[in-house]
Amino acid sequence: MKIPQRQPETNSEKIAAWRENIPNLFHGSYRKQYDKAISGKGMRAAINSKCLDCMCWQQAEIRDCNIVTCPLHPYRPYQPRHRSISSNLARQRSARGAGKKLNDVKGSVVA
Repeated sequence: MKIPQRQPETNSEKIAAWRENIPNLFHGSYRKQYDKAISGKGMRAAINSKCLDCMCWQQAEIRDCNIVTCPLHPYRPYQPRHRSISSNLARQRSARGAGKKLNDVKGSVVA
């Protein structure tokens, strides 16, 4: 006859039990990220941890996530970095304000 295991009761017991289910991949980085998130020290760590948990700890699944109804969808990690139009405009404006030409900002030398 099997003896039922005691369910965790306190928050710290629940957190410890949950943490044990996190795969020990990448030198424990997922667990470290979870620890940072659960301690309230990082909003980005919280988003990353929740997305990883939702997608069974698979970064590729997060990239391909199509759950557009999730409030974290626009903020999910592991997306290719695209320079938006607004960031390009801001870069151009800051170059003009500093008396530089756009070519200076891009890294080419203007005589």
